[in-house]
Amino acid sequence: MNQHNGMGGPTKATKDERKGDKEAKAGKNDTGPARWPVLFVVLVALAYSYLKSTSRSDDVPPSASDNNDHGTEDAFVGERSGMSDQGELLPHEAPVQAFFRNEWGHSVSIKWVNEDDSWIHVIDSVPTDDQVEMGTFVGHRFVFTREGTSDAIGETVEIGPHKNQQTYTLARGTPRRAESDDPCTDRFERRCQRYAADGECEKNPGWMIVNCPKSCKACDLLDSAKRCDRKFLNISEQDSWQPGDLNRMFERVIVDFAEFKPEILSRPPDGPWVVVFHDFIKDIEVNTMIAWGKKLGFARSTDVGQANERGETTKVVSQSRTSSNAWCSHECEVDPLVTAVSNRIERVLEVPQQNYESFQLLQYHIGQEYKVHHDMANSERNEPAGPRILTFFLYLSDVEQGGETHFPKVKNKDNPEGLKVKPRKGSAVLWPSVLDEDPARQDPRTFHAALPVIKGLKYASNHWVHLHDFRKANLWGCTGSFD
Repeated sequence: MNQHNGMGGPTKATKDERKGDKEAKAGKNDTGPARWPVLFVVLVALAYSYLKSTSRSDDVPPSASDNNDHGTEDAFVGERSGMSDQGELLPHEAPVQAFFRNEWGHSVSIKWVNEDDSWIHVIDSVPTDDQVEMGTFVGHRFVFTREGTSDAIGETVEIGPHKNQQTYTLARGTPRRAESDDPCTDRFERRCQRYAADGECEKNPGWMIVNCPKSCKACDLLDSAKRCDRKFLNISEQDSWQPGDLNRMFERVIVDFAEFKPEILSRPPDGPWVVVFHDFIKDIEVNTMIAWGKKLGFARSTDVGQANERGETTKVVSQSRTSSNAWCSHECEVDPLVTAVSNRIERVLEVPQQNYESFQLLQYHIGQEYKVHHDMANSERNEPAGPRILTFFLYLSDVEQGGETHFPKVKNKDNPEGLKVKPRKGSAVLWPSVLDEDPARQDPRTFHAALPVIKGLKYASNHWVHLHDFRKANLWGCTGSFD
């Protein structure tokens, strides 16, 4: 569901988020939620209009909107406290300063309920026993959700007409709506009915089943074990690679694609395959991908946490990487210049694009890094899309100092501390995540890191390639979390 794309883009990323840090537990700086003010949705009606036009809508399936965050409706609970001047009431839409305190026991996100009952994502994370402050208006409504999801906690809260500061507390033990509602309940009653009438249950089954099961008459498919079964999805059990195919592919690539200037940095039997292509992506393609990242909005990288009853996983701020990323889905993915790069990669790999996650677009400022991690986990072999078998990584900028891709276990006399690949605009590096003799089993030699940028700015992008059909699994909400 996350990557990033079933309805609203079930989180490919979200595969990134879920796999990148699964194997490596090294910690990193966690910036946490912004403090003052986390979001000042305001000043006057102009700022109110700005919020509506620029925030991420959470309740529109991808075919209805290209926004990536999709969610639930009316669900914020807690209590209001600390209000003074109770006798003096403010008019509707008057500005007010509000505090949102989390005593629920786990980190939560906050979403603004728009006047048309759509959800706008405003606060990524409020740790337990912490609070955030924001400027808002009388009459505005908000909802708490499990961190990084649209899994609503309690009822909707409406900002009251009282002067001075107001505090809204999410109390420990407040039930999630999924715990108190009939499981077969539409999260957006009016919208779900309209989406179903427009054919969204067939166009975007994953998002619709998770958010609108009643309207889709698909309550039985809320069970992700049933919905995500390969036989149900009609995903072949035949692996796209058989033993020996990995080595054959790399040997073919070196011979057949001289135009991309391939160089072998590591190869069996001394180490895993690591191949750099010194001239792979054109300047106009580089510029287009960076522009899409800026348009979509680079956001702090996240990992995937626990799943709920509907198969939605939480998105939590990554503890091992400080980079920012965006997912090239929807309009970005069909841009002819982006498509040209994916087609080129498919020609090299001879693995069909339905096995690819959408391009992840990456941005690293000075000091930002991704600590040692692996791109796949052995547990993925049981998932409908299967494990990630390859990473095709594109460098979209030169970096003056730092920012190398580091393989600490790939050592030789020239690289006693491990192989380091320097970012160079237009180049690409390819490595496997699995073993040649068993393409469903992790190759532990390809743990890697993005070293901190010391000087300059690093832009990059990558396709992760799976053993089975990722796109179909993603469409049905079986690849992580809706982002």
